[in-house]
Amino acid sequence: MKCEKVESGNAKIDTYRISIPAPGPQPATAFMLLPKDAGPDTKKALHLSFHGYGWGNHWPPNPDWHGGGEIHIEVNAHDFELGRDAGYYKDFERNATAKGMCGFVAEENKSPETTYFNGMILRDLRVIEYAKSLPGWDGKNLKLSGGSQGGFQALVLAGLERDVTFVEPSVPWICDMGGKARLGRYGAWQPDFTDALNYYDPVHHAARIPLSCKVYISRNGMGDTVCPPSGIMAVYNNIRGPKTMRMVQGSEHGDWGGMPEGTQELRIEN
Repeated sequence: MKCEKVESGNAKIDTYRISIPAPGPQPATAFMLLPKDAGPDTKKALHLSFHGYGWGNHWPPNPDWHGGGEIHIEVNAHDFELGRDAGYYKDFERNATAKGMCGFVAEENKSPETTYFNGMILRDLRVIEYAKSLPGWDGKNLKLSGGSQGGFQALVLAGLERDVTFVEPSVPWICDMGGKARLGRYGAWQPDFTDALNYYDPVHHAARIPLSCKVYISRNGMGDTVCPPSGIMAVYNNIRGPKTMRMVQGSEHGDWGGMPEGTQELRIEN
């Protein structure tokens, strides 16, 4: 693997770009934000976050916002390199879009092995495997988080990784894809359903999340037409362990900055 230290401007952490061999032709890449005091004698909780839909234009050159209380790894959903110039990411997006948007290529979605999400999830799993080998991890606390496509990844991975202790998805994407195709539910913006895509639906992986793992769906937007609340509710109903969900009146998909004061919220918990 490759691990390159980069400047971040944060005195509490060391920031690294990491590249890890993974299944498929391309490595898994991520930013690792490692507290300076993390090590065998001062172990930290581990937190992996996953990004929403898009390519490279939303990645900071070197993230520096981390407070230093945990080991934090920002995982790249795609197979591009990190730390390149803006032209590289523009070319990547242009070439990727010409082929077809991520997850929307009908030919790829005929088989679970060829869909775009296959490589994405396998790379994610490889990063988790590496992260668990870090000597600074406390071996007990492993959190996964992300919004939209990142929330989709967090839920799927929580169903595949037995050591996850806490998962926090926000408006997770492509939940209950089969509900649109088979039951006529509102499906919003998602790939056309295939049996192959059904393999990656968070509604199924939710039932596999360990009973020891706490789940907090931090936002289910009642006005979200990209990730419909009905699909997220189906995910919530399939989670067998401790779970909480925050439902927000009128919240649309892009309301990442919060809602106006007085907006009604409902928090349900089991």
